[in-house]
Amino acid sequence: MTHYTHKKISNGVGKKIKSIFLSLVTVIIAVAIIFGIVKAGNLEPPGSPAATMYTLSDIYTRLTTNATSTEGDHLFSPSASPASSMYTLTQIYNAIPTIVANTVKLGTSYLGVSGTLVPSGGNATTTDVCSGKTYFGANQTDWNLATGALTIDASKILSTAAYCGITGNIPTQTLSNTTTTVAAGYYNATTLDAVDTDLTAGNIKSGIDLFGVTGTFKSLLPDTGQTGCWGATGTAIDCGTAPVGQDAEYTASNSGTLNPSFTDNGNETITDNNTNLMWQKCSQGLSGADCATGAVVTNYWADALSYCEGLNFAGQTDWRLPNIKELQSIVNYQNINPAINTTYFPATQSDYYWSGTTSENYPVYAWGVYFVSGGVNCNDKDTNLLYVRCVRQ
Repeated sequence: MTHYTHKKISNGVGKKIKSIFLSLVTVIIAVAIIFGIVKAGNLEPPGSPAATMYTLSDIYTRLTTNATSTEGDHLFSPSASPASSMYTLTQIYNAIPTIVANTVKLGTSYLGVSGTLVPSGGNATTTDVCSGKTYFGANQTDWNLATGALTIDASKILSTAAYCGITGNIPTQTLSNTTTTVAAGYYNATTLDAVDTDLTAGNIKSGIDLFGVTGTFKSLLPDTGQTGCWGATGTAIDCGTAPVGQDAEYTASNSGTLNPSFTDNGNETITDNNTNLMWQKCSQGLSGADCATGAVVTNYWADALSYCEGLNFAGQTDWRLPNIKELQSIVNYQNINPAINTTYFPATQSDYYWSGTTSENYPVYAWGVYFVSGGVNCNDKDTNLLYVRCVRQ
């Protein structure tokens, strides 16, 4: 009896201890779970997940317009019910361009297509491009830059300029009216009539074009020098009264003549500025500034020719006997005894002077000028001794 009781009591205590143990384990687990939750923080997300990729619209726009988008510039959370605004995969597929090999640079590939495109359109060669400079030129077969080989000569470039890094050395020159030499170099823009004001139409022979200036100058006869007028009976009258139209009334200003003009060259020669003829200042046999030295000489016609042809005078050897028109050109019809300007031709004899012109009517005669009055007449070549004055051009 006693033994049964003890066993019953033991069984009761064991069950109670087991119950307490299970409760304790449960509490410990619960505490552990609560402690773990507290340590993990708030498991609720703070907001919608951020967008981190492109949309189909971004991709379609890129394929069709080449426009760029920002990755993740949209929200995953829709703001409303989806609208039919997205592109389908078929639309995107159709927007993908077809890649052609000749539109892809040679040596590269795009979407699996190897390029064959090479530079085109250039026409430069190595000698067209400055030395050391690179370029794509004519007949280029690859994308390797060609190098120019053009060399520059500084002597071909202005000193004020540079080309391909080379500074020129062509000097700047100025034309001058004092020399016929034109030095090598660059010339500033100008006109030749500014360089020499004598370049005018009136100074150029008629019909001759000189540097674009067409001449109008005509060789004119020198005026007779006559300034007085006379009536029909030989009485001196005022010019302009009847009879009008006399020589003295027509001068260089209103006729085709030039006023007499001479230059004393200082070497016993006289230049007629109208005809450009150079004359002996003195008659044959005379010399000196006033032709007062020596004795005047007369000659037959053939000897007069020989004298002038062989004359070596004032540094010139091309002297000759003047023709009859040339000899008349120095007559001054206002003067008599002698009929010449004695300032330039002193000691001229008031008599006949030979010309080199033969009379066609009487070939044994030659024409001469009578410097008493300026008349012209023929003289026998072999019997008449006349005075001589040589001329040259």
